[in-house]
Amino acid sequence: MDAAENITSLGENGQLHRSKISSEQPTKAHLKCCAMIEKSCSAKYVKILMDGLLKLGCATSAEHKNIVCEPCTPKLVAAFDTEKNQIVICENDLFNQKFMDDVLTHELIHAYDVCRVKYDVNNLKHLACSSIRVANLTGDCFFWKENFLRFRFGWQYQQFVFVIWR
Repeated sequence: MDAAENITSLGENGQLHRSKISSEQPTKAHLKCCAMIEKSCSAKYVKILMDGLLKLGCATSAEHKNIVCEPCTPKLVAAFDTEKNQIVICENDLFNQKFMDDVLTHELIHAYDVCRVKYDVNNLKHLACSSIRVANLTGDCFFWKENFLRFRFGWQYQQFVFVIWR
């Protein structure tokens, strides 16, 4: 198997290309990722979103095999696979537990949107709406995060610029 085939990545068109599942022993990064997901399931916002998904009939958890850890290309942190209804967490780019909580919250909002409406992956309005909801609900584009963590400085239209950048 080609090494490039065994890594999750985003194509030029934004299509998610999944890694091929291997029966090898799990790596240290994979085990760490799985442990962090388990711990995140007790985080406040993650728990609220998972309960909401359960009420909609879209149970989401590692036990349901729809939150998975996979090796990914650099700069890809996580993604929601609409074909398999799975949240893919990139096991090679996890910084700390707070980061994992934020990433999982972000992807759970996408999962909630897909579960709640007749989400059309080819409809850019659906993608834009979901991305705007994520930006507003997670605090991803808070002033301090944009200016001091990502070094994208600005006062005016910060929310607008952030959503377009995402």
